[in-house]
Amino acid sequence: MSMSPEELYFSHERLVFYVLNKRFPQKQFDEDYQQLGRIGLWKASKTYDPSTNNAFSSYACHCIYNEMCMDARLQSRSKRNGNGQDLVSLDDYTYSGVPLSDVVLGDNDVQFFDWEGLWGAMTEKEQDVFRRLLDGKTQIEISKELGVSHACINHRVKSIRRKWNDYI
Repeated sequence: MSMSPEELYFSHERLVFYVLNKRFPQKQFDEDYQQLGRIGLWKASKTYDPSTNNAFSSYACHCIYNEMCMDARLQSRSKRNGNGQDLVSLDDYTYSGVPLSDVVLGDNDVQFFDWEGLWGAMTEKEQDVFRRLLDGKTQIEISKELGVSHACINHRVKSIRRKWNDYI
């Protein structure tokens, strides 16, 4: 009998503190890192496949650790930039592949959009990638579907973003 994601999450909450104590002992009382760990645990609960021979706790520890490492890299990058702020575009994607413009609330100040101009400026391959992004697929999923490398898809997405910025 398999457990629901909620049951997995609640029955393994202590893993967050285990990973914090083991990998980030200096951050074990930091509530932000505890929350990052909980986010990692939730992602693990949602994506765990019991048909694999991996134990959930092993998989969840990796997800929790990865979530915390992503934040540590983000903090390190903002320190290197010197301003302590990491400016991002609303055209960028979150870690889960969702456009930031779908997450951020507020009115869009764009009065018009030249959709036909943008579509005509894109190559057929870029149009194919753009359609799949609009369907909510991640770059990794698109690369597997098209049989090309993730770097190739990432390059096409960057090209689409440049063209998008030209037409806004």
